[in-house]
Amino acid sequence: MAYNMQLLIVTILLSIFIQIYRSEFVECNFKANDCGIVNGPDMKTRFVYGLATIGGRQQNMLVLDVRSAKTTGARLVTPYYKTKGQLYGCLRIEWYSYGSDSQTLSVTQQDKRDRKLWSSSAKSADWQKSYMNVDLRNGDFRFFIEATVLPGKSGTLAIDNIRFDYAIC
Repeated sequence: MAYNMQLLIVTILLSIFIQIYRSEFVECNFKANDCGIVNGPDMKTRFVYGLATIGGRQQNMLVLDVRSAKTTGARLVTPYYKTKGQLYGCLRIEWYSYGSDSQTLSVTQQDKRDRKLWSSSAKSADWQKSYMNVDLRNGDFRFFIEATVLPGKSGTLAIDNIRFDYAIC
């Protein structure tokens, strides 16, 4: 009986490990298209998809040039993603923020409610990576990537290589 209990515990732990660390993911590197990520409706300040050279990278990405900003905020909206029976996930975003008037970049998860996952006002001439644990227990979800800027001033915000893993970070 003790052997059967040990075997049951090992089986349960193994199934949890497999669920947590399986490698299913959704990724957008922007090489071929914008992956369905769009500017929020009625946003006058917009990210632009296309080939750019920023921070030593030359490739397709989403870019907000602060000099062309008409308002203080911009919002990107991802498509909805299915939970696929998972409880948690990990969102990774590579981002660039440079210039005195690029104020903040933040990520909000939307399912049955909105939850701010991350925010940064860091500025660097280098690309940054941010990892966010995501709670999937409330059903299908999407993300808002929001920027605040001082319009008409100097600065650049860019988004590249977004990846969502169906596992914890």
